[in-house]
Amino acid sequence: MHILTTSTLSQDINIKPRRTSIIGNTVLQLINKSSRQTVDYTVTNTFDSSKNISTITGTFTDLTAETYYTIVIKDDVSEIYRGMAYVTNQIDYPKYEVGKGDYIVEQTFDNQFVFLDSSESGGGGGVVSLCYDTSVMAAKTSAFQVCSLYCVTVDGTTYDDWYVPAKGEVDAFLADFPKITNNQLEGYGYDRIPEGVINQNPFSVDFKNIWTSTELSQSSSYMWRMPLYGNNIVSEQKNTPEIQADLPFVVRPFRFEPNTDSSIITGDKFAGGVVAAIYNRDGVDGKLIVSPTQPSTGHLFWSDLGQTLTGVNGETNGETNSNAILALGG
Repeated sequence: MHILTTSTLSQDINIKPRRTSIIGNTVLQLINKSSRQTVDYTVTNTFDSSKNISTITGTFTDLTAETYYTIVIKDDVSEIYRGMAYVTNQIDYPKYEVGKGDYIVEQTFDNQFVFLDSSESGGGGGVVSLCYDTSVMAAKTSAFQVCSLYCVTVDGTTYDDWYVPAKGEVDAFLADFPKITNNQLEGYGYDRIPEGVINQNPFSVDFKNIWTSTELSQSSSYMWRMPLYGNNIVSEQKNTPEIQADLPFVVRPFRFEPNTDSSIITGDKFAGGVVAAIYNRDGVDGKLIVSPTQPSTGHLFWSDLGQTLTGVNGETNGETNSNAILALGG
Protein backbone atom coordinates (compact mmCIF):
# COMPACT_ATOMS: atom_id res chain seq x y z
CA MET A 1 0.00 0.00 0.00
CA HIS A 2 1.44 3.36 -1.06
CA ILE A 3 0.58 6.55 0.82
CA LEU A 4 0.00 9.77 -1.15
CA THR A 5 -1.21 13.20 -0.07
CA THR A 6 -3.25 15.93 -1.71
CA SER A 7 -0.10 18.08 -1.93
CA THR A 8 0.69 19.68 -5.29
CA LEU A 9 4.39 19.15 -4.63
CA SER A 10 6.39 16.30 -6.16
CA GLN A 11 5.89 12.87 -4.55
CA ASP A 12 7.84 9.60 -4.82
CA ILE A 13 6.48 6.06 -5.12
CA ASN A 14 8.92 3.16 -4.73
CA ILE A 15 7.98 0.02 -6.66
CA LYS A 16 9.40 -3.32 -7.70
CA PRO A 17 8.67 -3.28 -11.47
CA ARG A 18 7.74 -6.32 -13.54
CA ARG A 19 10.62 -5.39 -15.86
CA THR A 20 13.42 -2.88 -15.63
CA SER A 21 13.93 -1.94 -19.29
CA ILE A 22 11.65 1.04 -19.96
CA ILE A 23 10.63 1.91 -23.51
CA GLY A 24 9.56 5.50 -24.14
CA ASN A 25 7.65 7.50 -21.55
CA THR A 26 6.48 6.30 -18.16
CA VAL A 27 2.84 7.06 -17.37
CA LEU A 28 1.18 6.56 -14.00
CA GLN A 29 -2.59 6.10 -13.89
CA LEU A 30 -4.52 6.75 -10.69
CA ILE A 31 -8.00 5.19 -10.68
CA ASN A 32 -10.34 6.37 -7.94
CA LYS A 33 -11.87 3.15 -6.56
CA SER A 34 -15.05 4.98 -5.53
CA SER A 35 -15.79 7.12 -8.59
CA ARG A 36 -13.85 4.95 -11.12
CA GLN A 37 -12.36 8.17 -12.56
CA THR A 38 -8.94 7.68 -14.15
CA VAL A 39 -6.23 10.36 -14.39
CA ASP A 40 -2.91 9.91 -16.25
CA TYR A 41 0.32 11.52 -15.07
CA THR A 42 3.65 11.61 -16.90
CA VAL A 43 6.34 10.68 -14.36
CA THR A 44 10.06 10.04 -14.13
CA ASN A 45 11.32 6.52 -13.50
CA THR A 46 14.66 6.04 -11.71
CA PHE A 47 15.85 2.44 -11.32
CA ASP A 48 18.25 1.38 -8.55
CA SER A 49 19.89 -1.85 -9.77
CA SER A 50 21.43 -2.54 -6.35
CA LYS A 51 17.97 -2.86 -4.79
CA ASN A 52 15.89 -3.73 -7.90
CA ILE A 53 13.62 -0.83 -6.98
CA SER A 54 12.26 1.92 -9.22
CA THR A 55 11.43 5.34 -7.81
CA ILE A 56 8.50 6.93 -9.61
CA THR A 57 8.42 10.71 -9.20
CA GLY A 58 5.56 12.95 -10.21
CA THR A 59 3.12 15.68 -9.26
CA PHE A 60 -0.34 14.26 -8.61
CA THR A 61 -3.08 16.88 -8.66
CA ASP A 62 -6.80 16.69 -7.87
CA LEU A 63 -6.54 13.76 -5.45
CA THR A 64 -9.28 13.19 -2.89
CA ALA A 65 -8.26 12.70 0.73
CA GLU A 66 -9.20 9.50 2.60
CA THR A 67 -9.72 7.66 -0.71
CA TYR A 68 -8.29 4.48 -2.21
CA TYR A 69 -6.77 4.52 -5.70
CA THR A 70 -5.55 1.79 -8.00
CA ILE A 71 -2.07 2.54 -9.38
CA VAL A 72 -1.20 1.39 -12.91
CA ILE A 73 2.24 2.25 -14.28
CA LYS A 74 2.99 1.75 -17.99
CA ASP A 75 5.61 2.59 -20.57
CA ASP A 76 4.96 2.83 -24.31
CA VAL A 77 4.71 -0.96 -24.61
CA SER A 78 2.94 -2.48 -21.60
CA GLU A 79 2.11 -2.35 -17.93
CA ILE A 80 5.10 -2.58 -15.59
CA TYR A 81 3.40 -2.30 -12.21
CA ARG A 82 0.00 -2.42 -10.52
CA GLY A 83 -0.69 -1.60 -6.90
CA MET A 84 -2.81 0.44 -4.54
CA ALA A 85 -2.55 3.86 -2.90
CA TYR A 86 -4.36 5.54 -0.06
CA VAL A 87 -4.55 9.34 -0.13
CA THR A 88 -4.42 10.97 3.27
CA ASN A 89 -2.98 14.09 4.85
CA GLN A 90 -2.43 12.32 8.16
CA ILE A 91 1.19 12.13 9.24
CA ASP A 92 0.93 9.85 12.28
CA TYR A 93 0.25 6.52 10.59
CA PRO A 94 -0.97 3.62 12.75
CA LYS A 95 1.59 0.97 13.65
CA TYR A 96 0.83 -2.72 13.91
CA GLU A 97 2.70 -5.45 15.70
CA VAL A 98 2.41 -8.64 13.68
CA GLY A 99 2.42 -11.82 15.75
CA LYS A 100 2.78 -15.14 13.97
CA GLY A 101 -0.48 -17.06 13.92
CA ASP A 102 -2.45 -14.22 15.51
CA TYR A 103 -5.76 -12.78 14.33
CA ILE A 104 -5.82 -9.02 14.79
CA VAL A 105 -8.48 -6.43 14.02
CA GLU A 106 -7.56 -2.74 14.36
CA GLN A 107 -10.72 -1.38 15.98
CA THR A 108 -10.26 2.28 15.04
CA PHE A 109 -10.55 1.74 11.28
CA ASP A 110 -12.96 -0.01 8.93
CA ASN A 111 -10.14 -1.98 7.34
CA GLN A 112 -9.68 -5.48 8.72
CA PHE A 113 -6.17 -6.82 9.26
CA VAL A 114 -5.86 -10.59 9.32
CA PHE A 115 -2.62 -12.41 10.00
CA LEU A 116 -2.64 -15.99 8.84
CA ASP A 117 -0.27 -18.96 8.97
CA SER A 118 3.19 -17.87 7.85
CA SER A 119 4.64 -21.33 7.26
CA GLU A 120 6.80 -21.79 4.19
CA SER A 121 5.01 -24.88 2.87
CA GLY A 122 3.40 -24.65 -0.53
CA GLY A 123 5.17 -21.66 -1.96
CA GLY A 124 6.06 -18.91 0.46
CA GLY A 125 4.92 -17.03 3.51
CA GLY A 126 1.35 -16.33 4.36
CA VAL A 127 1.02 -13.07 6.27
CA VAL A 128 -2.20 -11.66 4.80
CA SER A 129 -3.98 -8.39 5.50
CA LEU A 130 -7.15 -7.04 3.94
CA CYS A 131 -6.74 -3.57 2.48
CA TYR A 132 -10.34 -2.73 1.63
CA ASP A 133 -12.96 -0.95 3.70
CA THR A 134 -15.11 -3.73 5.15
CA SER A 135 -18.11 -1.45 5.72
CA VAL A 136 -18.06 -0.40 2.06
CA MET A 137 -17.70 -4.04 1.00
CA ALA A 138 -20.70 -5.06 3.10
CA ALA A 139 -22.90 -2.60 1.19
CA LYS A 140 -22.05 -4.01 -2.25
CA THR A 141 -24.73 -6.00 -4.08
CA SER A 142 -22.84 -6.61 -7.35
CA ALA A 143 -20.35 -9.47 -7.78
CA PHE A 144 -18.25 -7.21 -10.04
CA GLN A 145 -18.09 -4.38 -7.51
CA VAL A 146 -17.10 -6.79 -4.75
CA CYS A 147 -14.16 -8.08 -6.79
CA SER A 148 -13.17 -4.57 -7.88
CA LEU A 149 -13.00 -3.44 -4.25
CA TYR A 150 -11.25 -6.59 -3.02
CA CYS A 151 -7.63 -6.06 -2.02
CA VAL A 152 -5.10 -8.10 -0.05
CA THR A 153 -1.53 -7.51 1.01
CA VAL A 154 0.51 -10.70 1.27
CA ASP A 155 3.95 -10.49 2.86
CA GLY A 156 4.15 -6.78 2.09
CA THR A 157 2.99 -6.91 -1.55
CA THR A 158 -0.46 -5.51 -2.40
CA TYR A 159 -2.75 -7.23 -4.92
CA ASP A 160 -5.88 -5.33 -5.95
CA ASP A 161 -6.48 -6.44 -9.56
CA TRP A 162 -9.06 -9.13 -8.73
CA TYR A 163 -12.03 -9.90 -10.96
CA VAL A 164 -15.00 -12.21 -11.49
CA PRO A 165 -13.60 -15.24 -13.34
CA ALA A 166 -14.94 -16.18 -16.76
CA LYS A 167 -16.62 -19.52 -17.37
CA GLY A 168 -13.51 -20.92 -19.06
CA GLU A 169 -11.29 -19.89 -16.17
CA VAL A 170 -13.57 -21.73 -13.74
CA ASP A 171 -13.53 -24.73 -16.12
CA ALA A 172 -9.72 -24.72 -15.92
CA PHE A 173 -9.85 -24.60 -12.14
CA LEU A 174 -12.39 -27.40 -11.82
CA ALA A 175 -10.46 -29.56 -14.31
CA ASP A 176 -7.52 -29.54 -11.88
CA PHE A 177 -9.71 -30.27 -8.87
CA PRO A 178 -8.96 -31.76 -6.35
CA LYS A 179 -5.31 -30.63 -6.56
CA ILE A 180 -6.56 -27.49 -4.88
CA THR A 181 -9.23 -28.30 -2.31
CA ASN A 182 -10.93 -26.52 0.51
CA ASN A 183 -8.97 -28.60 2.98
CA GLN A 184 -5.76 -27.32 1.39
CA LEU A 185 -6.95 -23.71 1.54
CA GLU A 186 -7.91 -24.23 5.15
CA GLY A 187 -4.51 -25.76 5.84
CA TYR A 188 -2.90 -22.51 4.71
CA GLY A 189 -5.15 -20.58 7.06
CA TYR A 190 -7.22 -19.29 4.12
CA ASP A 191 -11.00 -19.25 3.66
CA ARG A 192 -12.82 -22.18 2.13
CA ILE A 193 -14.61 -21.65 -1.18
CA PRO A 194 -18.38 -21.76 -0.53
CA GLU A 195 -19.57 -25.32 -1.02
CA GLY A 196 -22.85 -27.18 -0.96
CA VAL A 197 -24.12 -29.82 1.42
CA ILE A 198 -26.05 -33.02 0.68
CA ASN A 199 -28.50 -33.93 3.43
CA GLN A 200 -29.38 -37.61 3.52
CA ASN A 201 -32.46 -37.74 5.76
CA PRO A 202 -34.57 -36.33 4.27
CA PHE A 203 -32.58 -36.03 1.05
CA SER A 204 -31.92 -32.46 -0.06
CA VAL A 205 -29.12 -30.50 -1.69
CA ASP A 206 -28.12 -27.08 -0.36
CA PHE A 207 -26.18 -25.44 -3.18
CA LYS A 208 -23.86 -22.49 -2.71
CA ASN A 209 -23.80 -20.61 -6.01
CA ILE A 210 -20.78 -18.61 -7.24
CA TRP A 211 -21.01 -16.19 -10.15
CA THR A 212 -18.84 -16.20 -13.27
CA SER A 213 -18.49 -13.09 -15.44
CA THR A 214 -19.81 -14.82 -18.57
CA GLU A 215 -23.28 -13.68 -19.63
CA LEU A 216 -25.60 -16.23 -21.23
CA SER A 217 -28.64 -14.15 -22.15
CA GLN A 218 -30.47 -10.95 -21.21
CA SER A 219 -31.73 -12.54 -18.02
CA SER A 220 -29.08 -15.08 -17.03
CA SER A 221 -25.36 -15.74 -16.60
CA TYR A 222 -23.19 -18.73 -15.83
CA MET A 223 -22.43 -19.67 -12.24
CA TRP A 224 -20.54 -22.53 -10.59
CA ARG A 225 -20.33 -24.66 -7.50
CA MET A 226 -17.49 -26.53 -5.87
CA PRO A 227 -17.53 -30.14 -7.18
CA LEU A 228 -20.29 -31.79 -5.22
CA TYR A 229 -23.23 -33.01 -7.21
CA GLY A 230 -23.99 -33.22 -10.94
CA ASN A 231 -23.01 -30.43 -13.32
CA ASN A 232 -20.91 -27.81 -11.55
CA ILE A 233 -21.41 -24.99 -14.08
CA VAL A 234 -25.00 -24.01 -14.82
CA SER A 235 -26.86 -20.77 -15.49
CA GLU A 236 -29.02 -18.64 -13.23
CA GLN A 237 -30.93 -15.37 -13.40
CA LYS A 238 -28.72 -12.32 -12.88
CA ASN A 239 -31.09 -10.82 -10.31
CA THR A 240 -32.33 -13.93 -8.59
CA PRO A 241 -35.93 -13.89 -7.32
CA GLU A 242 -36.63 -13.41 -3.63
CA ILE A 243 -37.68 -17.03 -3.27
CA GLN A 244 -34.05 -18.01 -3.85
CA ALA A 245 -32.60 -15.49 -1.44
CA ASP A 246 -32.00 -18.25 1.12
CA LEU A 247 -29.52 -19.84 -1.31
CA PRO A 248 -26.57 -17.44 -1.23
CA PHE A 249 -25.18 -16.29 -4.57
CA VAL A 250 -21.64 -15.10 -3.89
CA VAL A 251 -18.40 -14.46 -5.79
CA ARG A 252 -14.83 -15.66 -5.31
CA PRO A 253 -12.22 -13.26 -6.73
CA PHE A 254 -9.61 -14.48 -9.20
CA ARG A 255 -6.58 -12.74 -10.69
CA PHE A 256 -4.13 -13.67 -13.46
CA GLU A 257 -0.36 -13.59 -13.00
CA PRO A 258 1.85 -13.93 -16.11
CA ASN A 259 4.41 -16.59 -15.19
CA THR A 260 6.29 -19.41 -16.92
CA ASP A 261 8.02 -20.91 -13.87
CA SER A 262 7.17 -24.62 -14.09
CA SER A 263 8.17 -25.16 -10.46
CA ILE A 264 5.08 -23.21 -9.37
CA ILE A 265 2.15 -25.61 -9.61
CA THR A 266 -1.53 -25.78 -8.84
CA GLY A 267 -2.15 -25.53 -5.12
CA ASP A 268 0.93 -23.42 -4.32
CA LYS A 269 0.62 -20.17 -2.42
CA PHE A 270 1.61 -17.55 -4.98
CA ALA A 271 0.95 -13.98 -6.14
CA GLY A 272 -1.60 -13.01 -3.55
CA GLY A 273 -3.48 -16.27 -3.13
CA VAL A 274 -3.32 -19.90 -4.28
CA VAL A 275 -2.67 -21.14 -7.81
CA ALA A 276 -6.04 -22.36 -9.09
CA ALA A 277 -4.81 -23.48 -12.52
CA ILE A 278 -1.96 -23.18 -14.99
CA TYR A 279 -3.56 -21.05 -17.69
CA ASN A 280 -2.89 -19.39 -21.04
CA ARG A 281 -4.90 -16.19 -21.27
CA ASP A 282 -5.03 -14.49 -24.64
CA GLY A 283 -1.70 -16.06 -25.65
CA VAL A 284 0.07 -15.29 -22.35
CA ASP A 285 1.19 -18.19 -20.16
CA GLY A 286 0.56 -17.74 -16.47
CA LYS A 287 -1.29 -18.77 -13.36
CA LEU A 288 -4.89 -18.25 -12.31
CA ILE A 289 -4.91 -17.21 -8.66
CA VAL A 290 -7.85 -17.72 -6.32
CA SER A 291 -8.17 -15.24 -3.44
CA PRO A 292 -7.12 -16.26 0.07
CA THR A 293 -10.29 -14.93 1.71
CA GLN A 294 -14.01 -14.90 0.98
CA PRO A 295 -14.98 -11.21 0.68
CA SER A 296 -18.75 -11.51 1.00
CA THR A 297 -21.03 -14.27 2.17
CA GLY A 298 -24.27 -12.37 1.69
CA HIS A 299 -26.58 -12.59 -1.31
CA LEU A 300 -25.11 -10.92 -4.41
CA PHE A 301 -26.62 -10.13 -7.79
CA TRP A 302 -24.56 -10.73 -10.93
CA SER A 303 -24.37 -6.96 -11.37
CA ASP A 304 -26.38 -3.86 -10.54
CA LEU A 305 -27.56 -3.57 -14.17
CA GLY A 306 -30.66 -5.74 -13.76
CA GLN A 307 -31.97 -7.83 -16.65
CA THR A 308 -29.83 -6.09 -19.27
CA LEU A 309 -28.08 -7.68 -22.25
CA THR A 310 -24.52 -6.37 -21.99
CA GLY A 311 -22.83 -8.59 -24.58
CA VAL A 312 -20.20 -9.66 -22.06
CA ASN A 313 -20.15 -13.32 -23.09
CA GLY A 314 -16.40 -14.02 -23.27
CA GLU A 315 -15.41 -17.34 -21.74
CA THR A 316 -11.63 -16.97 -21.38
CA ASN A 317 -10.82 -13.60 -19.80
CA GLY A 318 -12.75 -12.58 -16.72
CA GLU A 319 -10.74 -9.39 -16.26
CA THR A 320 -11.91 -8.09 -19.65
CA ASN A 321 -15.49 -9.05 -18.82
CA SER A 322 -15.32 -7.40 -15.41
CA ASN A 323 -13.87 -4.15 -16.70
CA ALA A 324 -16.63 -3.95 -19.32
CA ILE A 325 -19.39 -4.42 -16.71
CA LEU A 326 -17.83 -1.91 -14.32
CA ALA A 327 -17.62 0.63 -17.14
CA LEU A 328 -21.39 0.24 -17.55
CA GLY A 329 -21.92 0.93 -13.87
CA GLY A 330 -22.42 -2.68 -12.88
